[in-house]
Amino acid sequence: MKPKTYLFPGMDNNWRADKPLSPKAIYFIVREAAKRAGITKPVSPHCLRHSWATHLLESGEDLRKIQLLLGHSDLETTSVYLHLSDRHLHSVTNPVEAIPVSTLDTIKRSGRKKRE
Repeated sequence: MKPKTYLFPGMDNNWRADKPLSPKAIYFIVREAAKRAGITKPVSPHCLRHSWATHLLESGEDLRKIQLLLGHSDLETTSVYLHLSDRHLHSVTNPVEAIPVSTLDTIKRSGRKKRE
């Protein structure tokens, strides 16, 4: 079959049809793929959305772009998907640490004239 509309077409009465896969079919496909990969934790399409959004953010993608890719109208909805890893959170640079600190050797002092 060469589907014209969908890369992975669904079924109609146990026959391939040029229509989308059902949500239930996608759920079972994801579960089977996780099982074959040796993943023992529960996996669902929703879990994949969470993981995908988190990986995008950790790789430096803009939060607004992630919102659009997920199809959310509200940025707050997108923020629910973003579970950052501890490694990513600890890599944040403290802006205070970026301030250059002078040493006594590099400070220009306005010296008083010594009285003689």
